[in-house]
Amino acid sequence: MRALVLVGTGALLLIWSAIAWIIYAVAEFTGTAAALNADILPIPPEWVVFVSEILSGAGGIGATLVWVIWLVGAAVIAGIGAIGLLIAGRKPGASRPRDPFPVAGSGSTRSFPSASSDPVAFRRPSDRKVDAEAAVRGLVRRLRSR
Repeated sequence: MRALVLVGTGALLLIWSAIAWIIYAVAEFTGTAAALNADILPIPPEWVVFVSEILSGAGGIGATLVWVIWLVGAAVIAGIGAIGLLIAGRKPGASRPRDPFPVAGSGSTRSFPSASSDPVAFRRPSDRKVDAEAAVRGLVRRLRSR
């Protein structure tokens, strides 16, 4: 279910981005076309340059507005996706963090040691004591059972 929510959110973001890109291209084209054809308007020739600059600026403002609206829309889609993930819930058994390097035989699943335990905050795989002979015996036993 979580994968479906993530794929749906990604698809919505792609569709929203495509729509925003098309609107951005139309705004840029419209602003440029209006600025280039300002001399067609029935206005005094002195005003043509002024109107042309206003129209090209409007195209730039329109493109900026498209970016702002796209950002707001993307944030809304991401928020809806986050709500969908909350509704979908967690996978079974994923309710608490597990220790990536547990001490053999301790049964501890805590991620960090408590204040009263060992002062070493992190355990590394190289810190584990491995009984090589027992490991080989276990491997041979598994291979024989096949």
